[in-house]
Amino acid sequence: MKSMRSQGLLIADRASTRDNRPFLIGASFWVWRRRIRASPVILAALVLAFWLLSATPLFKPALMLVTAYAVFLIGYTRLSAISAYNRLGDYSYGIYVWAFPVPAVHGCRRCHLAADEYPLAFPVTLVCAVLSWHFVEGAAMGHRQERTPRTSRSVTQS
Repeated sequence: MKSMRSQGLLIADRASTRDNRPFLIGASFWVWRRRIRASPVILAALVLAFWLLSATPLFKPALMLVTAYAVFLIGYTRLSAISAYNRLGDYSYGIYVWAFPVPAVHGCRRCHLAADEYPLAFPVTLVCAVLSWHFVEGAAMGHRQERTPRTSRSVTQS
C-alpha cells in the first residue's frame, strides 16, 4: 500500500496501523475519559462480545478493546479492593511486562491461545508480577530513593 498523508499524519501501511491499535484505543480512552462511562456492566458486555468473537477474525480487535476498557475501568473506579491491592505493592509494571510472555509461552503448545485461556494465564502473570516487584523492582526503587538526595544536593550545590 502506498504512503499517504491524512490530516498531517503519515500512514505507511496497514501493518503499522494494525500494530498501533492498542495504543490508539488507550489514547482515545484517555482523550475521551470524561465522556466514557466506567461501568462493570459495560465491561461485562464487552467480555461477552469478546467471547462470542473469539473464533472470528475480530478476535484480536475485540481483545484490544476489552483489555483497554478493563484497564480504564480499574484506573477510574475507586474500589476498596483495588486500594487494598495497591497497598501490597505496585504490581502494575510487572503485569505489563509479564502479560505477553506468559500467555505466549502457554500458547506455544498449539501456536494459538484460545480466548477462554487468557483468564487462566492471569494468575501466573500475577505471580510473576508479584515476584518481580518484591525481588527486583521494589529493591531497585529502594536503591534509587537512597541515591536521590545525594544527586539532588550535588546538582543544586554547583
